[in-house]
Amino acid sequence: MKPVSLVAASAALLGALAAVPGMAQGSGYLSANLLGSGYADGGSATGDAGADFNGEANLTRGRLCYYLDIFGIEGITEAHIHEGGADGPVAVTLATPKEGAGEVCMDLDKALLTAMAGNPGGYSIDIHTAAYPDGAVRGTLSD
Repeated sequence: MKPVSLVAASAALLGALAAVPGMAQGSGYLSANLLGSGYADGGSATGDAGADFNGEANLTRGRLCYYLDIFGIEGITEAHIHEGGADGPVAVTLATPKEGAGEVCMDLDKALLTAMAGNPGGYSIDIHTAAYPDGAVRGTLSD
């Protein structure tokens, strides 16, 4: 009877871990497509301007490694991940991206990183420029 209980417990644990994609190994994947059309007031970059964010969250270590590939944007001043949508508070200040930049890794609070991986749609990313200080492009995180 003991082996049956162990099998049932293992199946329950695997089912719980599978409920959050990528978190079974202590990691989560995050991505976003950033566009100027993400702004309701239209006061943002348009046309060919945009960016792609692809990151991996190491939840055990509290580390986020990401690529932020930008195109058609000049004069970048800052980039953020906001909690609770585009108008929410800044949760993470990202390294100011440069066109063609490589991977960036940064240590973050484990609880914040776990929250982002567990509910990526509750966070958005934006890039600010000198011409668009309130944001040139933005996008919502997904897994």
